[in-house]
This record gives sequence, structure tokens and C-alpha cells, in this order.
Amino acid sequence: MVTKNDERSTEIKALSDTINEIRCALEKDSENDAIQLAKSGFQKALTLEVKSAAAWELSELMIELNLESEGLTLANKQLNLSWDSTDVTRYAGLLVLAGLEDKATQLLYDEAQKDSSRIDIIGNLIELVLSNSNWQIIDKLSITNSDISKLVGEVKRRAYPFIGEHLDVRRYTYSLAKIIVLGGAEDEGDTVQAYWFVQLDEYEAALILRRLLAWLQNEKIELSAVYSGDKMASPFALALAKKLGIEVCHEISSNGRTMRVFSSADTFQSVSKPINDNTLTFSLSVNELPSWQVALLQSPIDIVGIIAPTTLSWSEDSIVFPQLGAISSSYRDTQSEKSCVTLSPESIAESILKEFKELPYDDALGSILEFYKIHKERIRLYSGE
Repeated sequence: MVTKNDERSTEIKALSDTINEIRCALEKDSENDAIQLAKSGFQKALTLEVKSAAAWELSELMIELNLESEGLTLANKQLNLSWDSTDVTRYAGLLVLAGLEDKATQLLYDEAQKDSSRIDIIGNLIELVLSNSNWQIIDKLSITNSDISKLVGEVKRRAYPFIGEHLDVRRYTYSLAKIIVLGGAEDEGDTVQAYWFVQLDEYEAALILRRLLAWLQNEKIELSAVYSGDKMASPFALALAKKLGIEVCHEISSNGRTMRVFSSADTFQSVSKPINDNTLTFSLSVNELPSWQVALLQSPIDIVGIIAPTTLSWSEDSIVFPQLGAISSSYRDTQSEKSCVTLSPESIAESILKEFKELPYDDALGSILEFYKIHKERIRLYSGE
């Protein structure tokens, strides 16, 4: 005997299969096929009377395929099946994706009015307001929770100098999370652009290293040691330590000021070692802009090189030999055949330092230093001004 649950499972499985077919069509650049599959899946999904992750996923795909009306219709049905804060913020995100930021802002505001202690709603509303500078809607909220009210007030205070401006990556990240972004070679002046993807090589690492050193000098911050948080960060940590004439330590000491160096936020998140107030944390890259959760929890990352999905040129193939302390890197030999050579972190660090010596003049450096001289509220460095 086929039960109702069996039927629902079959329907959801069929919808999931359709989504996989859509993604395959997109991978083959067959957008027309993807659109037809999405329309077919839309009809199936509308019959669902239960919450379904597949239905939400199809909604997002439809919006990305410029089928905004159908995608939002499906998402709205899912939202009304179970009106909770997770689905409200998910629906707001789809409204933003469809270019309806004002509607998303109003939705989150209405929900926050019902209960201003819902930090997930308030947090997502803050993110939206940072994008559109609609602080008036925040000001109309009556927030009774003192911690949430303080969070909103601090973000607004940091963002106040930029009200009316488009917030680039540097201003957004500073306003929301007090994180310093050094930026890459393509960034001009005191602005940082949004990157889809960055291949971070020794040249880019050298440029970031020079900006990091200049910032440390400008802030009169003296490091006593550098700590490499992961294997792929070792070359940068070694290069930084050599430029400063200090050691790379294996344990973080409470004496002096140590800088932890990570290759990415992913590797950073896997490290749970506690740190003290004298420890600064630097990450060569972070995949995406910080979220409101970072603002609430006070991100232990202080400084970032680039915010973008990033691969390191010296970690291609990601082969690591911990017993040798060596990293495998791919290159083309003289016969243009792909070969594999094992490089030590020290040799890669030397390559970074060689690039450092040959760097051209950095037109953006002065503007970067001036920006952070003016906007200097940072975690563990300043209590706020």
C-alpha cells in the first residue's frame, strides 16, 4: 500500500532529479534546455504541500534563469507552508536576487516589528541596509534587547561616514565586522572591488605583504613572532617573518604580539586554539563578504588580503607532505608537459620575497593607509572611538 509519505518522497525525489538535470544543462551552456526543465519542475513543485529544500533550490535557479515571477511564486508558497525566521530570511534573499531589495527590506522590517529580539531577522536587515543606506527603516524599529540594540548602533556608527555612498568591499567589511581588507593589484585608491575568483600567485602575495608591512608600520604595531596556522600559509608567514626579522613560532605565546597567518578562512575555521588579546589574525583570503553573524560574534580575523574565492599558485593539486614540510606544485617544463615538482615552504617564501623586491610603485597604498588611519575601530586593537 502506497502511503501519503511515500507519494511525497517520490515527488521530492523527482524534483531533485529535475534540479540535477537543470544544473547539467547549465554546465553544457544549454540555457534554453535549463529553462524548459525549470518550467516543468515548477509545475511539479507547486503541487507540493510540504516544505522542501528542493523547492527552495528550484526557486533560486528560476530567478537566476530570469524566471523571477515563477521562482518567487514557488518560494512564496514554501514560505507560507511554514512561516519561520529561516524561511523569511531565505525568501528575502531571493527577493534581493530578483532585484527587489526594497521588498526584501520591508519584509524583514515587518518581521522585526513583530519581535525585535530575533537576531537573525535584524542581522539580515542590517546587511540589506548597508547595501542600500536605508537607515531610516532601522531607526523606526523599537529594539528592546540591549545587546541587539548595541550591535545595530555600532554598525550604524561605523557606516555613518559612508551614508549615501555605494559601499565597496572595504567599507562594507569595515562597517559590518571591523575587518581590514588590504585588497589586490587590481584595486585602485581606497576602494576594493568584488572579485568572482582570484588566482593568488607569488606576485599578488608580495603585493599584499608590502601593504601589510606598511599598515603595521603606520599603526606602530610591533610583532614579536609569526605563527603559521596552516601548511599553505607557511610561505607567506616565512616571508613576513623574514621582512620583520622575527621568528616563526610553533606555539602562540602570551608574551609580545604574535600574528597568526592563515591561507584562507576555511583553514582558519578548522583551528579552535584559543588566542589572547595580543594576537592578531591575518588571512590571505576569505571566500565571501562577512555576514551579520561575524558582526555579532566579533570575528577573530583582523586583517584579510583579498575577499574572493581564491586558489594559491603554490597549492595546485593540493598535495602536502607534512613529514617533509613540502608542498607539491604543478608547472610546465620546457617540453610544455605538465610535471610535478616538490617545493619547500622556504623556497616559495624566497619567490615571494624576490617578487617583493621587484614590485612597482603601489598607487593605492597611501589611500589605504589613510583610510584606516581615519576609520580605526578594530577588534583587539581599539575599543572603539
